[in-house]
Amino acid sequence: MGHSEPWGLRPRRRWACFLLPLLAALLAAQLLASPPLVRAGAAPAPASAPKNAPAPAFIELDGRQVLEIRAGVGAQTPAQMARRGSQRLAELAANYSIEPGQIVVQEDPPYTTIGLMQGGVFEPRISVDDRNAARFQLSRQQLAQRYLEQIRAAIVRYRQTHRRSDWLRGTALALLALGIYILWLRGQIALNRRLERWINDPANRRIRGLQVGGNQWLTADQERSLLDPLRRIVHGAVLLLVSYLSIPLFLGLFPPTQGLSETLRGQITGLVVGGAQAMAMAIPDLISVAVILGLSVLLMRASNAWFRAVELGNLRLN
Repeated sequence: MGHSEPWGLRPRRRWACFLLPLLAALLAAQLLASPPLVRAGAAPAPASAPKNAPAPAFIELDGRQVLEIRAGVGAQTPAQMARRGSQRLAELAANYSIEPGQIVVQEDPPYTTIGLMQGGVFEPRISVDDRNAARFQLSRQQLAQRYLEQIRAAIVRYRQTHRRSDWLRGTALALLALGIYILWLRGQIALNRRLERWINDPANRRIRGLQVGGNQWLTADQERSLLDPLRRIVHGAVLLLVSYLSIPLFLGLFPPTQGLSETLRGQITGLVVGGAQAMAMAIPDLISVAVILGLSVLLMRASNAWFRAVELGNLRLN
C-alpha cells in the first residue's frame, strides 16, 4: 500500500507541506502593508527634452527614492544634487527635534527654495529652477510644492519605521518566517525523497508505461526515465521560487532594508505580469498546436484502422 501513495508523507511530516501557503500569506501581507512609493517623477517627461540631457537622479532616504532630479541647478549635475540632497534629507529625518512642518518653501527668484525654518531663520536645503521644473511640465512653484510634500511624507515614514518597537516586531516576524521556511523546507525535501523512491520502485504497479490505441509507446522503464528528471526539475524550481520570494519578505521586516525589499518586489511583480502577458499572447499559438496534435492523432488512428482492416481482409484493394 505504501507504494501506491506517492504523496502520503508520515503524519509528523505531512503538516509541513501546508506551511508554504502560510509563508506565501506572510509575504502577501507584507506586500499589502507596504505603502506605494511616491516619487516626483510621476509626471510624464516632455517630448522636447534635450537629447544630450544628463540622466535623472534620485534623492533617497533609507534606500527609497523620494525626489527625482531631472536637471541640476546652476553648474550642478542631477547626480551631484541627488547625492547632497540625500545626505541633507537623512540628517533632517534623523533629527527628531525637527518637525516636518518646519520644512517650508520660500521664493528666491530665479529659484524656489525648500528649507528649514528655525527660530524665524530660514535655512535653505534644495532649490528648484525653471529648467528642472520644465522637465516635469510644471512651474517651479508647483514642483517645489510637490518636493515639499514628498520630503515631509518621507520623514514621517522614516520615523514611523525606525522606532524600537518596529525593530522588535520585525525581529519577531523574521524569526517566525524563518521557522516556517525551515519547516517547509524539511517537508519539501522529505516529499521529494519519498516521490523518488516511489518512481524508482520496481514493484510500483502504477507505472506501467504509456499505451495509445493498443500500441505501447513507452515502457515502464522509459516512463521512469522521464518522470525522475521531471521530479528533480520541479523540486529545484520550487526551492528556488520559494527562496527567492522569501528574500523580500525578510528584507521588508527591517527598516534599513525595506527599500531593497521594495525593489525586489517590483522585480517580482514585473516578472509575474510579464509572464502572464506572455502566456496570454501565446494562447492562440497553443490552440493551434493543440488542433494540429488533435488532427495528427486522428489521422494516425485512421491510418492504423485502415491498415488493420487491410490486414484482416475486411478491406480489399484491386
